[in-house]
Amino acid sequence: MNSVTLPSGRISETGKREISNMLSLPLPDDWVWQMQVGGKGEYVGSLPKRIAKYYWQKYKIKLDSDFLGTIGSIASQHTTKVNEFTFDIVNKFDWDAGDFGDGGSCYWGCREKARELLAENDGQAIRFFDDGRGFARAWIMPHPNGLVCFNGYGLELSQIAHILAFHRGESYRKISLSNNDTTDGLIWINGGTGFLIGQESAINGATRHDLGIPSECCDDCGDYGENLTRVGNGDMVCEYCLENHYSYCDDCEEYYQGGTEVEGGRCVCNGCLEDYSMCEDCQEYHRNDDLTEVEGGKYVCDSCLTNYTFCNDCNTYFSETTEVEGGHYVCNDCLANYSQCSDCGDYCRELTKVGDGDEVCDDCLANYSQCDRCGDYHKTTEEVDGKAYCEECLPENVEVVACC
Repeated sequence: MNSVTLPSGRISETGKREISNMLSLPLPDDWVWQMQVGGKGEYVGSLPKRIAKYYWQKYKIKLDSDFLGTIGSIASQHTTKVNEFTFDIVNKFDWDAGDFGDGGSCYWGCREKARELLAENDGQAIRFFDDGRGFARAWIMPHPNGLVCFNGYGLELSQIAHILAFHRGESYRKISLSNNDTTDGLIWINGGTGFLIGQESAINGATRHDLGIPSECCDDCGDYGENLTRVGNGDMVCEYCLENHYSYCDDCEEYYQGGTEVEGGRCVCNGCLEDYSMCEDCQEYHRNDDLTEVEGGKYVCDSCLTNYTFCNDCNTYFSETTEVEGGHYVCNDCLANYSQCSDCGDYCRELTKVGDGDEVCDDCLANYSQCDRCGDYHKTTEEVDGKAYCEECLPENVEVVACC
């Protein structure tokens, strides 16, 4: 247990430095850095009042009230209100939440794993007592040039830094503080600030520090883990959550919650699924480029496309087609543009009517002769005087001699 007695109303060196940096013109070297100066004299009263009077008398500059209010606020932060403090410094953080004014600390709630990390990385806590009962505390972490304290409860962090620096015979200054470039990770840093405590020559000019404590925790379950995997939305998840709640996308090679099986037994995320569509026959997902539109505006995969035939007239695939002249296939609608040859049965676009009323294709028409008198085609004609005649048009008195 340690005890220190601070000079009453004394503004710390850090407070002096911050106020002096605000002032455009210097105060005298023998300036009294007390929050209040009583009695009689040229400069008495509160620090802001005394500075305002000095600036007017020395420089004929009138400081506005807002500026003076800021000076008073800074001075108050760096002035001890109590003279005597009793504290200890420990490296075991096994007290109950609220024992040292820290009932609202997340280090005893959703970030309790952070206490383990602080201890594993040489962290300590300074704890304050009043009549044997705790009422304040702050975390302490080592720094190459001294110590860093942060997350104060029960006392202003500036007061805690002042006390610790006075105890060590050192100076302190406010800095920006983070852990792995963040202030709201597992190692939560209140306000993103802390105080660096060390020899003035070593800490002069310091403005920020990163604790660098490995502190990754699973964004799903909140547990700390050393082997975390980044998933598609940028979160880091532990092995358990990865195995039980995520699927690996074989296209973008990221892990996502959910997923859909596609061709070949592969799995893709919802984003990559936009490159796929469902075959309306087999109900499986295939790449959009591997699907073909068929009758009725449906899309089918290459495998199911074998159940369809391409209509050479309307350039669409159909489940029912008919072969026509030239070895092509047409759908039932396009088949209306064709007629069936009465002789060979083939469908053709153009047929020729023959003598018996039938219509035949050009190939079958070769089996017919045209009558020179009526112009009709007949399977049998007779040649008379170099002309062909059908039976009806055969001239009279022409004897038809049967071939024996």
